[in-house]
Amino acid sequence: MKEEQNKEVKQQAKHLLADEVATMLMRSDAQTLHWQGTRADLMEALYLTYTSCRLIDDQGLYMTFSSIVQQACRKLNYRIPRNPREVAARAMRRKGFKARPFLDRYAMLVNRNPSCKPFEDQIQMG
Repeated sequence: MKEEQNKEVKQQAKHLLADEVATMLMRSDAQTLHWQGTRADLMEALYLTYTSCRLIDDQGLYMTFSSIVQQACRKLNYRIPRNPREVAARAMRRKGFKARPFLDRYAMLVNRNPSCKPFEDQIQMG
């Protein structure tokens, strides 16, 4: 029962995260944005957005992971890692007390305060 509830909370958090990423990608290029979090957190968030199948390109197809990474890194003035998929995979395998996957931390923060936006909080404007 508790595990089912945990899965549902994580799934909800994943959809909220995808919505936050979509909002960031739709911002105008006139706004200068900078990513303040870790590279692993950014790539994990983008990969989770990709797997949620919530972003659609101009042709009506689901966006590829590489196109999401390219657009997000361009918007956030962030250098694209050589292998973004590997960075995301390593980030999602994090274990331990201090280094938890981004989705776990995101779900915990959103569950505690539904109005917070943990992804957006990692973005500095200006």
